[in-house]
Order: sequence, then structure tokens, then C-alpha cells
Amino acid sequence: MDGVIVTDQNAARECWFKPVNEGLPLLDAREVFVEYWISDDYLKEYRLKGIKCAEVLVPVVGSGYISGAYV
Repeated sequence: MDGVIVTDQNAARECWFKPVNEGLPLLDAREVFVEYWISDDYLKEYRLKGIKCAEVLVPVVGSGYISGAYV
């Protein structure tokens, strides 16, 4: 997947940008897909809100390859 980039949070935050093969294994699916991220610990809540918005950035893709999206 040439040119595909993964972030560990919303790309508008301070986050890392890594090639998909390097970045995807670093993400914790339990944190990305957590149902509730509200916490008494402000820093934990802030971090989980950002992780829930981790991104996969694809430079060019034809619409025929898109079967759905999580919003």
C-alpha cells in the first residue's frame, strides 16, 4: 500500500504519521474502538478521544474500492 499513512490520533492533533505497515501494528484496537472514552482522569480522556479518531490517509483511491465508512 504505497503512500498510505496511519496516524495514532486525529491528524489535526500532535500525533505520529507512519507508513501503514509500521503504524497499524502500533494501534490498540480496544482503544480505537472504545465505546466510552469519558474518564475522571482528564489526560486519559483527552488521549482516548484522540485515539478514537486515528486516521488512515490514502493519497488516491478509486470509488470502486470503497465499500463503506465508519463515521
